[in-house]
Amino acid sequence: MSSNIYESLVGALRAHWTAHGNQNPRKLIIGSTQYRELMELRQTGRTALGDVPPPEKDSFLGVALEIDDGSPGAIVGIDGQTTPLPNTTTAA
Repeated sequence: MSSNIYESLVGALRAHWTAHGNQNPRKLIIGSTQYRELMELRQTGRTALGDVPPPEKDSFLGVALEIDDGSPGAIVGIDGQTTPLPNTTTAA
C-alpha cells in the first residue's frame, strides 16, 4: 500500500498556500493507484460523519486533480512550477 496520499496532498497544499499567499495551485497530479487510495480515504472519513455528500471526484480541497500513471505525484503551482509530492512512494 502506498503512503497516505491524503496527508501528502494536504502537506503540499499547505506549503503552496504559505509560499503563494493562500492562492491555490493550478492542479495536483497523481497516479490511478494514488487516486483510488485518496477516494477510499475520503469516503471513509465521510462515512464516519453520517449523511454527507460523496467527495468531489475531480478536485481536492478546491484544486483540480489530474490522473497520470506516468507521474509519481506532483503539484503544479500557481506559477507553473511542478514540484513532486512528499511521501508518495509505493511499498511492495
